[in-house]
Parts: sequence; C-alpha cells; structure tokens
Amino acid sequence: MVYDYIQMSSGAYSPGTIGTTQAPDDATCILRTEQTEDDGTTRQIRRVFINKGLLQQVDETKNNGALLLKTFVCLNDIPNPALTTGYTLISQRTESPNGLETTTYVYAKGDGKISQDDTTSNNGALLRRTIRHITAPSAVNPIATPSGYTLVEQAYQDSDGHRIWTASYAKGTGEIAREIDYNNSGDQGTTGITRQK
Repeated sequence: MVYDYIQMSSGAYSPGTIGTTQAPDDATCILRTEQTEDDGTTRQIRRVFINKGLLQQVDETKNNGALLLKTFVCLNDIPNPALTTGYTLISQRTESPNGLETTTYVYAKGDGKISQDDTTSNNGALLRRTIRHITAPSAVNPIATPSGYTLVEQAYQDSDGHRIWTASYAKGTGEIAREIDYNNSGDQGTTGITRQK
C-alpha cells in the first residue's frame, strides 16, 4: 500500500516510525519505507506500508551442484511451502533493522556426488579411490562400490540439514616391494635371499 501526501514546507512534519506506524485504512499494515522531498514551498511525502510477505529470496548452489541452499527474508510471514518442498530448515533468526521486524529462514537440500579422488601407491600395485557424496540427513550410504574395488573405510558427517558420506575403496595386484638379505657363510662366500611381497 502506497500513500502520497503533500503539505506546505512551513507546516510541521511528523515522520512515521518504520515497523510501527499503521496504515490509515488498514491497521494490520505497518510502515516499511518513507521518502520525503522538500522544494522549499511544498513537502512531498511517500509512505509504503506492508502487511506480510516475502522481502527477499537468495538461491545458492555448492559442492558442484550437489548442495542447494534457499534463503528467505519474510515480514510477518513464512516462506511459501511450494518453494521449500524437499528442503530442510537449517536456521532461523529474527532481526529488527530500522524497527522493521523480519525473519530469515535458510533451507538446504543435497543429493549427489561431491568429489572423487584416485591415488596410486606401492609402485602402482595399489589403487585407492575416495568418493564423497551428499544426501538427506536420514539417508544410508548411497555410494556404490566401484567395479574391482573393495570397501576399506566409510564414514559420514551431519551438517546444516544434510549428510556427507565419505567412502574409501582399494584394489591391487602385483609385486609391492623386493628385499635382498645377504649373509656371510664363512668359506662359502656371500649368499643373497630375495623376498617378494
């Protein structure tokens, strides 16, 4: 609701109070903004009143698209449920900037692979693969064992309305190392023993 007023510059000016002053025709609406212009002869006043509703929405994407965040700033209202389907509320705070009380809601939703790291050790005989995956808080480990690999470790961490799974797999075949031990055998010279792993 927008109200425009004009008064003489010589007249007394009583500004409204943001977040408190009520609209003349609707007591459920409160003052959101007020602007004035004075040319020395007349004073023009514009007051904007608001009842409730969404003031701001910010969408974020993280972890290579696997984590989605939605932030809503509302006045005397909650976010439209249709905008938060599949999301989990992870934080809520109320502030009063310039006397106007607003509530900020942050929702999160995550599902998908975040990263995959492959390493090689033991002269190429041992391959190790670590996969990180994000899910809803109640989900079980969704990471499928890669072909030819064996699961050696898995863990998860719950944070801000989502769960991050980390699983490590390994596979290997072949000679890892070779050691030769030498023994002095008296008058028979030096004998070498080779051990393979």
